[in-house]
Amino acid sequence: MSVFNETMRQKGQAEEDMFYAKLDQELIAALHKKYDREQQQVLQQIPTNSGYDR
Repeated sequence: MSVFNETMRQKGQAEEDMFYAKLDQELIAALHKKYDREQQQVLQQIPTNSGYDR
């Protein structure tokens, strides 16, 4: 295989790797946001007044 062909193959592979890495980062960020929203909802359901006065 010529050097040019190998270089182009590597370039294509690098571009593909960067595309999927960016996609993975976006999906992970979306999951973090979803988890944070769910945690916020859970925290809002916890009563803050225990009914115990000191």
